[in-house]
Amino acid sequence: MKNIWFFGDSFTDGTQCNPGDKYYETYPELVSEKWTTIVSREMEGIEKLKSLPACSVHYILKELILNLSKFKKDDIVILSGTIIERLDTYANWHKNEKELSKDIRNKIISKPIMYELLEEKKYSDIISLKRRVNLLEYMEHNIFPYVQYIKKDFEEQIYSIKHELIKRGVDFFYWEHSDVYKFESIEKETNGKIKDGHFSWKGHKDFAKYFLTEYVKLPKYINLI
Repeated sequence: MKNIWFFGDSFTDGTQCNPGDKYYETYPELVSEKWTTIVSREMEGIEKLKSLPACSVHYILKELILNLSKFKKDDIVILSGTIIERLDTYANWHKNEKELSKDIRNKIISKPIMYELLEEKKYSDIISLKRRVNLLEYMEHNIFPYVQYIKKDFEEQIYSIKHELIKRGVDFFYWEHSDVYKFESIEKETNGKIKDGHFSWKGHKDFAKYFLTEYVKLPKYINLI
């Protein structure tokens, strides 16, 4: 049986819909299937998740490249972008080099006054004040004003890999990350009891149907390129 490879961020990973997550554990009567599982069944393949919550487009591209040698003829690759402003760096977290805390990255993106982050002492053990200042200044002047160009560069690289994979008999679907906001969130389903913008179980089901229709049966966006 063919493998179906999924690359993306938390919306691909199924944040809050995994055992141990608050939503999963608080509402066991709602537990169903994540969209990646539904799509894998409908496309008759084995689900292979290569996703990471809060990752950058650079991380997604890296994971795709690192797995190129594993793709076989008739496999399917399904990939999305993520929030373009995300930037990978490293911090001394639990004595290992890991990506910068997703909490820090999300706050950098979402807060109009980014330097509020500098007042938050809870990050002092993860990344120094001086390093935070340097990072925020870099992002303010070199990332935020140029997100359209970062996305263009990312998609150009994805196009190139896609065409090479198609030559090898591997099908490839790239879906637009902004589509995630069209579907029910956990916060909406729980009436605000869990403030989380990721897919509810209904959101997963509806997005799976949307993906199979809009991107597989009626290819759209850059799948036409």
